[in-house]
Amino acid sequence: MTKHTTQAATSGGTTREAKQVLKALMASVEKCDHEKSRNSYSCDAFLRLFQPDKSMGTADDAIAPGLTSKQFQSLVFATVSSMQKNTAKRFFSGLCSVLESIISEEAYVPASAFVGEDENENANHSHDEIVADVESTECLHFIKYAAMCVSAYLQTRIAQAKEKRLSIGMQIQVLAEVYDVAATLHNILLSLHTCGPESTNSQNAVLAMCAAWWFANASSRDALIAQCLPILVLQTLEADFHNSHMTKLYKLRDAFRVIDFTNPSSDSLRQLLLRATSNPRCLRMQEGRKFIAFLFQETDLIKDLHMAIRAQIPDAKPTVLKCYGEIYHRAWKNAADSPIIRDEIEHHALQDLMYAAIHVSSTETARSILAVLEPLHDDKKTPAVAGLLYRSYGPIVWRSLAAANPLVRKNAVVVLEQVFPLNDPRENHMKEAVSRATDALKRSLQDKDPRVRVAGCDATASICALFWEALPASEIRILLKHIVMELASDGSSSAVRAAALDATSTLLKAGQSHAVLRGLLPCLGNMIHDKAEKVRLAACRMLAQIKKTPGIKFYHVVPVDHLTARLAEESRMHNDPRNGVAYGLTSLLLNSYFPQGENSSATLQVQRTMSFLISDPRAASVFYANLADLLDPEAVTKFICMLLACLTGAVDEEHTLEVKGAKTGKKRRRRPANREETTQQDQHNFSASNLPLMASLAETIAVLLESVLSNVRDEKYLCCKEQLVSRFVESDIINILMYFEQKGLNSATSSDRRRSVENDGFRTCAGILRCVKALPNRATDRILSFVSDSMRTIHRGDEYSLALVSSHLSLLCSWGMTDEVAALLAASIESAFSDDRTNFLSPISDLEKPLRSSRACLSHAREVNIFEALVFPVQILRPIIDAILEGKNPSSAAIRESIVDSVVATTAVDTALGQGPVFAERMLVADPTIGRTLKESEIEFILWSCEAYGRFALHREAQKRDEIRLNEQAKKLLTWSTDHVVPALVGAQSGESELRDIMNLSRISNVSESLIMPDSPSVASPPRQRANLSRTPEQMSRRSLTPFETTSWNDPDVFLVSSAARALLQSSCVVVAEFLAVGGLCGEEVANTAVNWFKLLHEGSDDIGEEKPVQEDMLPVFIRLAIQLCKSSASFTLLKEIFKCAEHSIGKHSALLTKGVVSLLKYSCSQDSLTVNGVVNAFLEVVDETLAFEDVVPTTEPAQELHGVWDYPVGCVATVLKGILSVRCASLVLVQSLVSRIGSYSGETMAKSSFDIKCLRYIMTSRGNIAAACRPITSQLDLSRFDLDNNMHISLEKILKSNS
Repeated sequence: MTKHTTQAATSGGTTREAKQVLKALMASVEKCDHEKSRNSYSCDAFLRLFQPDKSMGTADDAIAPGLTSKQFQSLVFATVSSMQKNTAKRFFSGLCSVLESIISEEAYVPASAFVGEDENENANHSHDEIVADVESTECLHFIKYAAMCVSAYLQTRIAQAKEKRLSIGMQIQVLAEVYDVAATLHNILLSLHTCGPESTNSQNAVLAMCAAWWFANASSRDALIAQCLPILVLQTLEADFHNSHMTKLYKLRDAFRVIDFTNPSSDSLRQLLLRATSNPRCLRMQEGRKFIAFLFQETDLIKDLHMAIRAQIPDAKPTVLKCYGEIYHRAWKNAADSPIIRDEIEHHALQDLMYAAIHVSSTETARSILAVLEPLHDDKKTPAVAGLLYRSYGPIVWRSLAAANPLVRKNAVVVLEQVFPLNDPRENHMKEAVSRATDALKRSLQDKDPRVRVAGCDATASICALFWEALPASEIRILLKHIVMELASDGSSSAVRAAALDATSTLLKAGQSHAVLRGLLPCLGNMIHDKAEKVRLAACRMLAQIKKTPGIKFYHVVPVDHLTARLAEESRMHNDPRNGVAYGLTSLLLNSYFPQGENSSATLQVQRTMSFLISDPRAASVFYANLADLLDPEAVTKFICMLLACLTGAVDEEHTLEVKGAKTGKKRRRRPANREETTQQDQHNFSASNLPLMASLAETIAVLLESVLSNVRDEKYLCCKEQLVSRFVESDIINILMYFEQKGLNSATSSDRRRSVENDGFRTCAGILRCVKALPNRATDRILSFVSDSMRTIHRGDEYSLALVSSHLSLLCSWGMTDEVAALLAASIESAFSDDRTNFLSPISDLEKPLRSSRACLSHAREVNIFEALVFPVQILRPIIDAILEGKNPSSAAIRESIVDSVVATTAVDTALGQGPVFAERMLVADPTIGRTLKESEIEFILWSCEAYGRFALHREAQKRDEIRLNEQAKKLLTWSTDHVVPALVGAQSGESELRDIMNLSRISNVSESLIMPDSPSVASPPRQRANLSRTPEQMSRRSLTPFETTSWNDPDVFLVSSAARALLQSSCVVVAEFLAVGGLCGEEVANTAVNWFKLLHEGSDDIGEEKPVQEDMLPVFIRLAIQLCKSSASFTLLKEIFKCAEHSIGKHSALLTKGVVSLLKYSCSQDSLTVNGVVNAFLEVVDETLAFEDVVPTTEPAQELHGVWDYPVGCVATVLKGILSVRCASLVLVQSLVSRIGSYSGETMAKSSFDIKCLRYIMTSRGNIAAACRPITSQLDLSRFDLDNNMHISLEKILKSNS
């Protein structure tokens, strides 16, 4: 009994019911056939048997009473499967007749599919655009159930074959009428794919029928599979892909053997299969990878499949590359029984990849190819794979190791590492193979190209670690000597030094190497202080590996004091305690300063912490800042609570001692005279009076809390957050803050001015306030009152006082009071600009410092304005805003981010700073009401506010996090500088008296004498940056504190105008340079404006003997701006104008110009060669323009010195040429340009040709360091082409002669 009959029987079906169903089936088919003869396609009778009325929920009671629709359908299929032979012939013959009529009339195709075909023969409709109609839907259902009937009948034949126990491989014979129906359905499979969504079920039914026919090995199965395969492949490529599609395709993989891929009719299927090789969904499934590997068994597909995969390799992800590697490896292994196919795979696929892995020009592509070949390389211990590697790599690896191209040598070394020892398994020549490979490794370690030496280090370490016992001891000693003693101290390449340390780490993983390396490792200890960060990171990795190595201690290689010093220095270098090297060192020292495990306790952890904070507080701060990245948040939370308890306990104990002293009436003992000894004793005592320790402790708590804050905010660690908040709320934070702030304030008025005590007191307060940001709103009232009173008492402008104020303001911003903070800053700025100018304070010694008490601190209420009558004096205001703009510390950076995120706050600060240009404009027009009454400090403040206005505009624009362009404020600054500052400077320089030498303008000027850009936001033009970086553009210079030599302003107003205009124009240049440095897209606009400025200031300045102090003072900022324009915008117009300056006009800044050109060219050689070409072209254009407009007499005498090349009194060509020849790549570009110019002479002036030949001859004869590299270029000169005078012809002959 079949499956369907079993279901029918269990559902209550009887023989009578089956007969009735059979009778109904035959009648429905005959009815359809009869109506077909009258051109009517009504299949209702047939479809009602397979689709009973669903609204009724049961079948027709006349046939099978009591059965559900699903049960009745099963009974119908069971009836079909149990038909007798003659009955089956009649039934399937009728089905075939109806199907042929439906197909011939295309009745199954919806009418919407034919819309537009009359107007456009190529009209195509997408699958979803086709709308089904009633007639086509009935026909599609008829096709579906016809296919299901064939499948049901086929299942019976399979069951009968099993009962007869037919041998495997024998075909199952099927009635011809059944085959006709199956063939008819198979032939319309592809057309069903274009009949809209309604055809999907019909198509799936036909596919299932054909698959069942194939798996049953029924007669003529090859003829019923060809149309199925494209559909199945296409299903795996469509958007509605399902894993079952790939599974079906893989099960039918053997069916592809019937396809003749040499026939052009199979090209469409070939293209589908090639698309499958790049489909990530196919590659993700194991069946998909197996299927593609199976396709490699078709010789006609191997080349195409390989080329399709090859095209994907350069841009493929690592996971995809791994899949391709598995496919190639599996395909080659599966062809073990077919030497012809295996040979095809080797020659057309694998050898192509192996050759490309060595000779490809892209390092990334070579790495991707090796990832594909990795499964084969890893399987090299298998004799068959070893033979494959020897046959494929043998002819090319050894030859490539000696190639002229260093990239080929480097790739060959990498391949040798993976296929070592590259021996033929059929012959026992292992010793010779090892000797040949080690000789190649030694040559790679001594290669002149650093990339080859890096690859040699990695390969040598890996081979020695894996094959230590197979290598001769003498060879190992030689290889280790090269790595540890030579390459680790390679001064020419930091990558080589880092590779040597990484190689040592790899060697340490081999236990046999420990005895040899134990004595060599101390030689590598100083690498922890290497100037290159990648080397220091490699040293950290090496020390971490040493820590895991038994018998070797890392502190014997690098002493602990060196490690802690490195920790502190890394924080200073990066301006951030959390960086790669600091993290590595923290992990290395974790057990030393934060012991864990069964033998450790909380007391021991606190003791180690206090000892670390006392011995090296800077290193300890960096260590604990990285601690949260190495521990669970629960452990860090517990540690923070312990440290907070220690701090609170120390303050409480100090208060208790003071109360006891007050009750007994005893005075506290006076501090001994020898204060240094007492200080050293106090530093080792844990008490609140030990202010350095308390400050370090507070800062440690702050950095721990900030570093772990991102984790405790997750829902998983809500308990940690609640624990931290409750502990801070329970602690008397106000009492702690008042205690340490009072320590700092008391020392400020003491006669000896113990500044260190003041600093430590304020440092402690700042550290605690950084922690208070985590407190809930219910604890803010008392803190706000304390903050308000604290800011009223701060009157110093030193670093630690400013850190305390920054902490106050940052705390307020974190509590949503950004607008109030901005209003306070704006009010302070506006107060400084008031008419009476009373806010410009007297010297600090004239101030009376107010003292505070706890009662006064707690007297304020929350509803009172905490900033009432609070205005920062100028001496505090300026450093505060500078710190905010620079982001000197986390608090300052947080304030800046909060202000620029708020429209109200930004507007308030921008409006206040905007008064600076207003007052400056009054100075520029020599307003007598302001010019002669201003004090020195007031002039400085006006000029400073103009600079701050531009820098604040930069931060506003950068905060948008999209393209940075000149915003309204920056454009206003440029326009104002053009309309007011430059005209004032040009007009004042003619009337400027000799009194300009009386005053020192260093406090006004924004430009120092440092290299090109004093304290630029970026030493070199960085990639596009975003706002709110951890490190922001810093203030342009550190102004000298040298006072004015005169305080009388009875000198001519013209000098005041000139001095102010210089400083303002310098600020404008520096601000727009910062816009460019952080990725601003404003190069063209800035270049045009700057060129106009420079031309106005440069007019008439090249007259010999004329002094132009304005130009000389302004030249550094113009050099800076010109170099930044070249880096960020490839604009060389301003640089050309500077090149045109005469040597005498640039004066002492000639060295600065040379240094700037060198830095620009060195940066460009490593980033963008177009900039180098631009600088060289600008230089040659200046030469041509100068020689064309100046009345000069050319000389043909050879130049012995650099200045002899350009012996004309115009332009600074010699200075620029010196910079170009200092950079190798720029020198080559210049020589190539000169040779091209000489080779293209056609009537050029004698002066131009004279300069070109003289310059080229000087380079070839006097610059031996680059002459050798230039000889291939100068060899292109052909004397027979030139019609030159005798002297120039002789010069060219000598140039060519020098080549030989």
